[in-house]
Amino acid sequence: MQGLSPMGNRYRYLIVATCMIMSLFEIVCCSQKVGSCNPCKDFLGSGDPHVTGCLSPQKFLFDPYFGNYDDHIELKIKDLIGEEFLLSESCEEAVHRLRSLFKLTVIERHLIGEGSHRRLLSSLKFDCPSDAISVLEDHFCEAVVIERLPLGVFADPFELSHLVQRGVFQDAAVFGDTNLELPSALSNQSIVEAHVKIGIDNISGQNRGLEVSIELPLHIRYPPLGAGGGYLGIEMGRLQALVRCRSRAKPSQWILFGWDVKPSSSLVWQVPRGDPAHAEFVSVITFVSALVSALLIFYSAISYHSLVDNSKDS
Repeated sequence: MQGLSPMGNRYRYLIVATCMIMSLFEIVCCSQKVGSCNPCKDFLGSGDPHVTGCLSPQKFLFDPYFGNYDDHIELKIKDLIGEEFLLSESCEEAVHRLRSLFKLTVIERHLIGEGSHRRLLSSLKFDCPSDAISVLEDHFCEAVVIERLPLGVFADPFELSHLVQRGVFQDAAVFGDTNLELPSALSNQSIVEAHVKIGIDNISGQNRGLEVSIELPLHIRYPPLGAGGGYLGIEMGRLQALVRCRSRAKPSQWILFGWDVKPSSSLVWQVPRGDPAHAEFVSVITFVSALVSALLIFYSAISYHSLVDNSKDS
């Protein structure tokens, strides 16, 4: 079988050039570069947990309560888990021992990356007492963050599941709207719960503090068009931070600590959006480019088969 003729090669190059022009046009007209946001520190007051107690074993804290509250976005930790506490004598002893280990000093939140696919990094920092190593050796502990995602922002459950398999998270789940194909105007809010293991490796050697970082991959749905285009600011929801531990000797019960975090400043995701005035122009150019490309592909296919038939006849 012989290769394409010079004319066939020219058509092939023309197709590639057309596709490159279409991609370049889309990048220039429909996207702008968005930089990372400055870190956002959340105010905690004394840092002592607002909620302490013991819970029966369950994989996700939010799972039993999803669907029982009309307003998940304003749900507080006490409403979420307070009714399940088991204040037994053994629980009070365990809480007393672990309480000093988890005095939260600061939470920092960053949006990492650019464009429509970014990562929300939440860093929890605790004061670390002298017996921290022995306590962590006797207990299995994990940090839990519950993120209320605003309209237009979503987490991919399949991506989170892959991160769990890789050991990045202990567990992770999305509650609420998990339809990834819906545009922003038709979507609903969702909640992400992610768990990260806390161990001796999390103890900082410099200040003997305990640091835990949780990095959530998030994505933006296509925002509605706005007059003049520009950017649409999407404010990230309020974080709920918790820590839960269970004794390695008696793993049947979780000891839980929770903080109601008060944001000192907002964390805003600036999203580029299109201008309705450009919609018709972009649609026409896209249609014409797609039509020309389709015709060229069709013509190249016919030319190729003609060349093959001629080579067989000769």
